[in-house]
Amino acid sequence: MYDDLTTLHNAIQGLRTLDATFVCFMATQYCWVDFSQRWELGHIAIRQAHYYSRYKSNGAMYLESVLRNIEFAAWTNFNLDSSLIRDVVEIWNAGTPLIKKLVNGNRT
Repeated sequence: MYDDLTTLHNAIQGLRTLDATFVCFMATQYCWVDFSQRWELGHIAIRQAHYYSRYKSNGAMYLESVLRNIEFAAWTNFNLDSSLIRDVVEIWNAGTPLIKKLVNGNRT
């Protein structure tokens, strides 16, 4: 039964049916905002180095993997932390395409 609940397909389906307001309650310490690793989420340099060495290939450690599968607008409107992440990413020119992709619901 546990294996059935932890397949990639089931994880994605679960995210797509999850109320976006519950995302902030998911107990995950993300390493990066995006798959390109432009925006790091490690709170100190040694922690981020640990992320690179251990979690670089783990899709669950990227916030983008969640954001691509939820209602992004609902998530950013729900709480301050999500708005802060969005605001920081939007400041950078490289962040504009990512935000547009998420707002438009790119579920790939």
